[in-house]
Amino acid sequence: MKPAAQAGMNTRIVILAVLVALCFLAFFVAATERAEPLVLAIYAAAGSIVICVAAKLLVSDGIASIRGLTERGYNVVESIPDGFFIIDKDWRFSHVNERAEELLRKDAGQLIGMRVQEVLDPLASDLVPEMLSVRGQGVPLERLQHFQSTDRWIEIRMQPARDELLVHLRDVTERKNSELLLKTSASLRLLLSQMPAVVWTVDRDLRLTSIRGAAEQRLCADDLVGGPYGASIDDPDQRRAALLELRRALGGEAVRYETRQNGRWLQNDVEPLRDAEGTLTGAIGVMLDVTDVRESAERFSRLARQDVMTQLPNRLALEESLSAILDDAAAKKGPVAALFIDIDRFKTINDTLGHRVGDELLRGIATRLQERLINRASIFRSGGDEFVVIIDGIGDQRSVVSVAMGVLATFQEPFVIDSRELFVTASIGTSLFPQNARTAEELIAFADSAMYSAKEAGRNNVKSYDGTMHANVLERMSLEQDLRQALTRGELQLLFQPIVDVLTKRIVTAEALVRWQHPTLGELLPEVFIPIAEESGTIVEMSRWVLKQACSTAARIRQMAAPEFRVSVNLSPRDFYEQDCAATIGAVLAETGLPARALELEVTENIVLNDLAVATLLRIHAMGVQIVVDDFGKGYSSLSYIKRLPVHAIKIDKGFIDDVTRDPYDQGIVKAIATLAQTLGLRVIAEGIETESQWEFVRALRCDQAQGYLFHRPMPRGDLMASIAAQESAQSGSSPRVVPINRAL
Repeated sequence: MKPAAQAGMNTRIVILAVLVALCFLAFFVAATERAEPLVLAIYAAAGSIVICVAAKLLVSDGIASIRGLTERGYNVVESIPDGFFIIDKDWRFSHVNERAEELLRKDAGQLIGMRVQEVLDPLASDLVPEMLSVRGQGVPLERLQHFQSTDRWIEIRMQPARDELLVHLRDVTERKNSELLLKTSASLRLLLSQMPAVVWTVDRDLRLTSIRGAAEQRLCADDLVGGPYGASIDDPDQRRAALLELRRALGGEAVRYETRQNGRWLQNDVEPLRDAEGTLTGAIGVMLDVTDVRESAERFSRLARQDVMTQLPNRLALEESLSAILDDAAAKKGPVAALFIDIDRFKTINDTLGHRVGDELLRGIATRLQERLINRASIFRSGGDEFVVIIDGIGDQRSVVSVAMGVLATFQEPFVIDSRELFVTASIGTSLFPQNARTAEELIAFADSAMYSAKEAGRNNVKSYDGTMHANVLERMSLEQDLRQALTRGELQLLFQPIVDVLTKRIVTAEALVRWQHPTLGELLPEVFIPIAEESGTIVEMSRWVLKQACSTAARIRQMAAPEFRVSVNLSPRDFYEQDCAATIGAVLAETGLPARALELEVTENIVLNDLAVATLLRIHAMGVQIVVDDFGKGYSSLSYIKRLPVHAIKIDKGFIDDVTRDPYDQGIVKAIATLAQTLGLRVIAEGIETESQWEFVRALRCDQAQGYLFHRPMPRGDLMASIAAQESAQSGSSPRVVPINRAL
């Protein structure tokens, strides 16, 4: 049905059309009947008036009708619950409804006339090209846009018109959020179904109200829901503890606890549960099976306290358990003993035979200790080549020493590794609680101090702690620290003790001897600091310094006065374990200009026990350097060793020379050594000659060279150079050459 306004307008048009027709008809009749011109003019004027009035009425009604239609159209647009606006051909807003004002956050007065680019969210600026496309192609477009500034999701429909663009906006934020929430809920349900976790809730009466998660069937959720919390916890004490923690959660706290259920360890993280108004309604917990994690942690804890190589408890286990052992002993008023065991010269084995052999040796030692002390003591490997034995309830010091001697006895048999027999000894220190020590730290420290005393006493023995040992160890440690800086601070001094020809008493060689001028303790002899240097490793740097200074001095003496002079340098077995030992010696000879034949290296007999050292010695011998066995007869002397080493000379130990004129036993040994050396074509050097009678005995044996206070004491470089210059001058019968000598050197 047409609207009423449209029907009225149509009626008026019909009436006006009839009137105009009548006017034309009257005018036509009058003209046909040849009426007077005046009459015709009247008819024409009347017709014109009717036409003008009709036209005016029609135009007025049309305008009113159009205005009404426009207003009704705008009213319809305003009544739309969604946003709507119109963009004109200049891309300016020409109409905006009330909902669009809200969505665009501007009122119509501001928007009308503004360009669309000035209004849209910068993050939605891609809408402008799409608007251009819609208008250009004349194809409608729909899209979903998130406006960052308002955090709203807007569904946009763009409809092209003649010179305009109609844009429809619909806020779908709630629908989008619902979709996201639904999707999130589905993801959560999927996650819970896949994760080895259970989400559970309880009410204020501690009754389970829900159980959800992958493990709910295994937990028999249907049987538990509605029942009291904790019914499935195995241990009653754990159940009580869990309920206490749960009550804390109902009090508003977040708690965590572990329980054991059906043979599994479960970790529970619990928080208060509140409704929308914030009222506490119960608690919600997330339960996770941590059995594997807990077992792994326990396994790692055991590994952290166990030595991987020997499977013995390590130092951490010792520290953790010893305090508890002492507390228990103190309560029972019983003693506890500690044995500190250090393997003698273990570093030598590691350096020469390799770490694999060293590791096998440590495993063998651990096995023997366990076999010896089974069910009698706790054995720990505290680190490196050190073991600690703790004996609880042992009677007295004599019993402790007896046990320690039994441990030493286990080292008498060789250890067989890779078909090689290794003879190893140990040094053991003991201490007692509470006689010596009051704490765990003191008990171990005092046993350690006693062990160092055992080493100083010659190794392979047992020492029990007394009050002075710890102070001695601390003093030794202090000396070790000072020794590391002695070279850089210029505290080491080099002296030379001449070695004379037995027939002429002329100086033919000099032995380089190092002294340490300690800043507070004064001059220290080699027997004080050389053992410390060997154990700490500083002996290598010290030996290289001595070697360079001695070679430089010898080269100078050969140049100024005695072309055949040689210098003798003591090297420690530790020096020969260095792979670059031979190369270092060669470099020093090249730097100082000393011929290799003018250098003698004094080594001890036990060097033959080390294959690496022997190989190094052979390379040095090949360079032309002379090898002298020092302290011969004191160590591992045998014909096989002498044959194995590239030896040029032997030095008879001073201990045999001291009583050689009174002790027939010493006389026999010295004669045998001299005869052996002469048979093998080796030079014989007797050291420690201090009396004329000793000198006569050595001459009678036809020794080649001699050394001792009877001839010369150790002297600085300058005095040695002056003595040799005077000796050479006296022999030639001429005035001595003037040679610059620095006696301070």
